[in-house]
Amino acid sequence: MPGPQIQFSIGVRTIAPPTIRMTTAMTYASASRRGSGVTETFGRGAIGVVDTNERGYQREFTMMTARSLTSEEGQSWRLMLRANTKLLAQLDRELDDEAGISLADFGVLTALSEGPAEGVRMTQLAELSLHSKSRLSHCVDRLSSLGLVRRERALEDKRGFRAVLTSDGRRTLVDSGPRHAEGVQRYLLGHMTDQELATLSEVWSRVIELVERETPPLSREAGNELVASHA
Repeated sequence: MPGPQIQFSIGVRTIAPPTIRMTTAMTYASASRRGSGVTETFGRGAIGVVDTNERGYQREFTMMTARSLTSEEGQSWRLMLRANTKLLAQLDRELDDEAGISLADFGVLTALSEGPAEGVRMTQLAELSLHSKSRLSHCVDRLSSLGLVRRERALEDKRGFRAVLTSDGRRTLVDSGPRHAEGVQRYLLGHMTDQELATLSEVWSRVIELVERETPPLSREAGNELVASHA
């Protein structure tokens, strides 16, 4: 049975898409699932793509039409990349000096501390800590060698593994946490007003939503590894 139909509107003209339909928005373009009440707006200058496979499963993507960045946009983008790289590198150095762990290690320990006492499955931990599965495995092995984490068989199916925070791992997190928080305040949050913080949260939440909506899971894992490599 075919999946739900999707219609595109361009101005006042409606077209029914074939298996793959690409439209360029002049004034606006929107895609909606008939009967679902869900409408996806692509905005000015965007391209909407709907991919329907043989099972009727539909994926929707939006892409901005290609153009060069303005000088202001280019400067903002480069500043963001430079600030991100320098900030993460500095926080990483401070954690290494304080506790002998990296920022990536700290993220794993934090995720475990916020999880259940019996530990967190490796697949879930990879998502929580922004690691690819392979990078997480190396990280857990390193933390295990330091006595901060132990790897156990999952209780549910005995096939997967979970990571468990040890008492030494919790102590390391408690000891290094204040220094890490102080660094975040000193280099970033302490220099922002409440309104700037609210705007920053709104912007990054929007970026995450857009990227995750348009990125297949396997590509998202590769993106996690890229992020973690800068940590």
